[in-house]
Amino acid sequence: MFDKSKGVPLRARGSRGRNARARRVALAVAFGLAAGGCAREEPAPSGEGGDEQIIRVAGSDDVYPLARALARQFENSHAGHRVVFTPPAHTRGGVAAISVGDADIALASRPLTMEEKETEATYLHLAHDPLVFATHRNVKVGRLTRQQLLDIYSGQISNWRELGGHDAPITVLDRSEHTSLKVILRKELFDPSFAVTPSALVLERPEDVITSLVMVENTIGYLSFGNALLEGVAVNFLGIDGARPSPESLRKEHYPYTRPFGFLLGPDPSRAVMRFVQFVYGEEGQRTIEGHGFTPVTMNLIIAVLPEQDLLAQEQRYAPLVEYLSRQFGLQTTVTLRLLPNYGEVIKEFKAGRINAAFLGSLAFALAYAQAGVTPIARPEKDGVSQYRGLIVTRKDSGIRNWADLHGKSFGLVDTATTAGYLYPLLYFREHGAGRPEDHLGSLVFTGSHDLLFLKVYEGELDAGAAKNLMLDEVAKRRPEVKEELRILAVSPPVPNNAFVLGPDVGFPCYKCHQLVPDTGVEAAALPPREPEELYEWMTGLLLSLHESPGGPEVLEALGADRFVRTTARDLDEVFRMIDQAGLDPRDYRP
Repeated sequence: MFDKSKGVPLRARGSRGRNARARRVALAVAFGLAAGGCAREEPAPSGEGGDEQIIRVAGSDDVYPLARALARQFENSHAGHRVVFTPPAHTRGGVAAISVGDADIALASRPLTMEEKETEATYLHLAHDPLVFATHRNVKVGRLTRQQLLDIYSGQISNWRELGGHDAPITVLDRSEHTSLKVILRKELFDPSFAVTPSALVLERPEDVITSLVMVENTIGYLSFGNALLEGVAVNFLGIDGARPSPESLRKEHYPYTRPFGFLLGPDPSRAVMRFVQFVYGEEGQRTIEGHGFTPVTMNLIIAVLPEQDLLAQEQRYAPLVEYLSRQFGLQTTVTLRLLPNYGEVIKEFKAGRINAAFLGSLAFALAYAQAGVTPIARPEKDGVSQYRGLIVTRKDSGIRNWADLHGKSFGLVDTATTAGYLYPLLYFREHGAGRPEDHLGSLVFTGSHDLLFLKVYEGELDAGAAKNLMLDEVAKRRPEVKEELRILAVSPPVPNNAFVLGPDVGFPCYKCHQLVPDTGVEAAALPPREPEELYEWMTGLLLSLHESPGGPEVLEALGADRFVRTTARDLDEVFRMIDQAGLDPRDYRP
C-alpha cells in the first residue's frame, strides 16, 4: 500500500522521520554559513588524554596557502592541536595519501575524477578559487578581451604595442597540462585542440608563475587570485571582457574562470580532524576564506537528467537552466549537470548522495518518490499543457493496424523506468489479453532513448514500438518525415511532464561534517532554525517566475517550454494507478 497523503511510502515514513533532524541540520548549515556560519562549538580540550593532537594534511600545493592560513587560526584557538603539512604535491597525491592512511585531510584543487569519487573518502567543498590573468607591473595594459587572450596564447599577438602598450615582446607564461589551472583554461577558454605558442614558458609550480610575473618584465600569466592576494603579490591584474577582478566583483558576478578547492576526509576521521573541519566551516573560518579573496562554497546542487534523447542533445537542452541557476545562487553554490546513462541509475544515485536534484519522467519520478523520498517542486508547460502521453507506433506501410497484427513482430521499448516506453505498453498488451509482451511479440528491443526508438521504427529496424509523444514532436522538428510516415496505434492516458525534484539531503559541504563529528554536547538547536521546505519553496519560486525573469525565456526555449508550473505528488495518481495495474510495487521495483 502506498500513502501519498504524507508524501512518503508507509514503510519508509519511519526512516524519513529519523532523517528529519539531519536534514534540518543540513539546511541550517547551508543558510546559516552566509549569515554567520555553523554553530559555535565549545572550546576544544587541550588534547585527548593530554597528548598533542596531530592533523596530517597532504595534496594540492595550490590549496596550501589558504589551508595554512586556516590552520594557524585553528591552532591559536585550539590548544593542544597541531596541523602538519607534508611536502606539497597535486590533488591525485592527496587522494593517494588518504587512500593508504598517510594523511587525515587531502587538499583538492580540481573536480574529482569518477575513480576518485568511488573511494571511501568524503569530499567537502571549501571554496571557489578565481583564476585571473596578470602581467608584470611594467605592462600598462589594464584590460583584454577573451579573443585577445587567445591571440596572445596562440602567438598571433606577440608585442604589447599591438594592445595599446609599450613596444616590447610578450613573454607568455603557461602551466603544465596536468595542473588544475590549465585544466580549467582548457574547459573555459581554450578548446582541447588549442595550441599554445611554442615560445611560452611552461612552469610546473604556482610559485614559479608568481616569481616570474614579479621578476621578469613584459610577462603575462595566470594564477590563483586568492593566493595572489594572500601572498601580497605585486602584479598587474587584468580585466577580462570588461570585468576587473576584485573580491567583490567576483562574488557578485558569474565569473567563468574558477576552480573548486576542497577537503577529502578518510572514512574514520578523528575528533581532532573534525574539530578542524568544524572550525573551517564555522564563522571564523568562513571569514578567513572570504577575506583572502576566495569565495566560500555553502551548497552543492547536482542536477541529473535522464537519456530521453542523446546525451549531447540533453546537455544542450538543460545547460542554459544550469547557467541560470548558477547566477541566481551566486558563486557560493556550485550548480552542475549530471547526465545519467540510463533510467535505472537515478534512484541509486539519489540514495548514494551523488545527485540531489533531477528532472524525472513520470515513472522514474514515482519510483524515486517512493524509494528515495524526493520532493517534486515544478514541471515545464508548453502551450498550456504540462502532461504527455505514451504512443505505440508503426510505419504506415508496415501493414500493422492493431495489437493483433503485432503478433510475432519486433517491438521497441525505451527503458524499464519509463511510463511511455515501458509501463504503458505493458498494460496495453495485458488489456488486450496478450499477457506478457514477449509472449505475443517476436522480439523486444530496448533503445535507451525515446528519440532513437522513433527513428528505429521509421527506418524499419523495428516493426513497432512505444515512446513519448513529446519526443516525437522533437524528432519532427529536425526530421518531419519521421512523424509523417508513422502510424499511431494507441495512446496512453495523460501523465505529468518531467518534474524537477529535490532529494532528501541536498548536498551541503558541511552536512557530512555534522554527521561525522563525535558528540561534543553541542545541540543541533544551536543552529539557525531553518526547515528543508524553505529551500524547496525558494527553488520553486525561481522556476515558477522564470518566464518573467531576465534571461528566463531563453532558458525555457531551450527546454521546449513556455513556463514552469507547480507540481506535487498528487499529480502522480494516474501513474500509481498504472503501476498497480501492472502488478508492480513502487517501493521495491528495480528498473
